[in-house]
Amino acid sequence: MLECRDLEKGFAEYICEDCLERIKVVFTCKSKFCVPCAKIYIDNWVERVTRIIFPVRHRHVIFTVPEEIRPIIYAHRELLKDLSDCAAEVIIETIRERNKSLNIMAGVIAVIHTFGRASNFNPHVHYDKLSIMYTCCEVS
Repeated sequence: MLECRDLEKGFAEYICEDCLERIKVVFTCKSKFCVPCAKIYIDNWVERVTRIIFPVRHRHVIFTVPEEIRPIIYAHRELLKDLSDCAAEVIIETIRERNKSLNIMAGVIAVIHTFGRASNFNPHVHYDKLSIMYTCCEVS
C-alpha cells in the first residue's frame, strides 16, 4: 500500500503507433485498505449493484457524524449499525412526508465507511442508490 502508484515500483507504458506519444500507467496495489484503490473497488461495486436493481430514480446521499461524536463511535463500533439504520429511516420518512399524496416507497442500499480520505476515523454512511418506487398498494 505504501508503494502504491510509485513509478519506480513499476508501470506499463503505452505508445501510440501513429504519433509515438508515450503514456505511463503506474501499477497499483488493488487493496481495499488503500484509499485510491478502494475508491476504484467501490465504484466497481456500485456499477455491479446498479446493473442488478431495476431502473428507478436515485440519488447519492451521505450521512456523516460530527467530529465531537466520533470518539464515542470509535469506542463502541456497534453504534455504526444504529447510524446506518437512523440515516435510512430519515431518508425513507423524508420521502414519505414530502410525497403524502403519492403512494411511494423508498429503498436504500447502505455502505458504511469508517475512514475518510485522510485515513482518519470518520464514520459515515453512503446511500449509493436511493430508489423510489410508485406502488399501487398501501405503504406501511
